[in-house]
Amino acid sequence: MTSEPLGGKPEKKLISLRLPLPLLEEIDTFAWKHRTDRSDIIEKSCRHYITAVPCTECGTLNPQSGKKCALCGARLVRPDQWVEKLRTDTDELIFRQRQLCDVETRLESSIFSLEELEEEISAEQKPFLKFHIGDSYLTLKEIQKALILSGTADLSKDIREAEALLEDPDQSLLPDMIGRISHRLAELEYLEGRAEHTIESNAELTRKLTAD
Repeated sequence: MTSEPLGGKPEKKLISLRLPLPLLEEIDTFAWKHRTDRSDIIEKSCRHYITAVPCTECGTLNPQSGKKCALCGARLVRPDQWVEKLRTDTDELIFRQRQLCDVETRLESSIFSLEELEEEISAEQKPFLKFHIGDSYLTLKEIQKALILSGTADLSKDIREAEALLEDPDQSLLPDMIGRISHRLAELEYLEGRAEHTIESNAELTRKLTAD
């Protein structure tokens, strides 16, 4: 069955296309403007869209030959690697989510040690120590915030959705989910790194003050 666009030639009816609406709208606009066969444009666009590699960080479509995203520079993950990438990142995120509880305990203990030390040092050293204790508290608050976040809808929901998607992989949903999990993982890695740095700084400060 065909239909006749105004001022154009007949176009073929395509019944089922799993393409995003913005792409279909662009194709429709281009075809109407140039009075060309919409089916040919869609066929060529589909060929590019299906064979292109979407960036899991920003969603940009890249040529199959590319190794990094042309827009954001992130390393491209091939479609045949999506499931394994999502499984690995999700497992790592669950592990780090649990690790944050231990990190929080260690950081609290580190701050407590500094507070005890404050009673033993001289008045001249106390302002310097108070500054470090205050900085450590800020880091602890950030970690506690992340722990609260991980216990509510945001992070835990992402993990549950990723696990459900791994049970029944949908190629069209995998890139977005990989991006979400990767960003969550980066956030927790950053927090854990800050905490470890703070704990080590506190230990170094304690050694310095007790040596003096």
